[in-house]
Amino acid sequence: RLFFPKFYFVMRSLPRWSALIAGLLIGLASWLLFINEGRVDPNRVASSAVNIGSERFNLDPAVDGRLVSATGSLSSPYALGDSLFIRPGNYIAIIRKVEMFSWGSREAKTVKLWQEYPPSTVDRFVNPRKKLSSGFYKVKELKVGVYDVDATMLGFPAKFPSLQLNAAKVKELGSFRQVSARYLFTGQGTINKPQIGDLRVSYFALPMGTTVTVFGKLSNKMIAPYLDQNNYRLYRLFLGDRHDGLRQLRGEFRLSVWVVRLVAWLLVCLGLVVVLELMAGNIKFPALYRQILLAGFGLTVLLVWLTNWIRNFWLLLIVLCLLAGGTVYYLRRRR
Repeated sequence: RLFFPKFYFVMRSLPRWSALIAGLLIGLASWLLFINEGRVDPNRVASSAVNIGSERFNLDPAVDGRLVSATGSLSSPYALGDSLFIRPGNYIAIIRKVEMFSWGSREAKTVKLWQEYPPSTVDRFVNPRKKLSSGFYKVKELKVGVYDVDATMLGFPAKFPSLQLNAAKVKELGSFRQVSARYLFTGQGTINKPQIGDLRVSYFALPMGTTVTVFGKLSNKMIAPYLDQNNYRLYRLFLGDRHDGLRQLRGEFRLSVWVVRLVAWLLVCLGLVVVLELMAGNIKFPALYRQILLAGFGLTVLLVWLTNWIRNFWLLLIVLCLLAGGTVYYLRRRR
């Protein structure tokens, strides 16, 4: 609630630049929405994939070169470790997560907590340098069912199942010790009563034999990266079956679309603050919060509709300038 008044105060101190700033804010919102609304929906692309089996090769020449999805079991001729604590085993990919007990912020308060990427300073407190970094490791070659997949170009899931640690999987190194089935630990304190600078390490792994679905282009006996006519690239691995992959793609796309729309809405609201100051002056806060937010919402909805209707950015810019000019002219005539 304090942001708009602070922004308004800055605008009052820069009257000559207010019109330009208002135009830039609303123009930036329009550009973001233009890019956002014109993006390729990966779920629609993936939904057109031909679903092929992974137990035997599909040798149909009509399918070769097309976008396909194959659900099957992961395998690889290589064993995988992380070169530090995890012994080589039947893993396709491994994530090493290293967290440091450090100063951080939570709910606008400075507290001590475990952080994977701690800031160097928080208020007047200085965090030590983290001595070990997180990492991602994957095999050189892998198969989904009978199909070869290029692990170097493949998009892996962002999250893997937690790897349960034991003596057969873990080799202790230096001061690091296994303290539970989940963590390795080193430091001056304990895992339950850590001190600033203490480290804990956890692992997440994608084991061989996991049922996954890969989306890509069928190329003989291999599934390779797929590129559509709009240069959209699809080459990803999902846990579960085809429907799980499509569900995740749909959720990711919807989330990203609405995040950009929210950012655009805030930019439009800031632009309206400047416009109101130029037209009326002496804006009273917080009396106009609701009106500004509602007007910003309405204008953002209009921009979303326009950017879906007009796919030429310069034509969209001309339309917006005409609308803005007409609005200003109408309000001044009323005054």
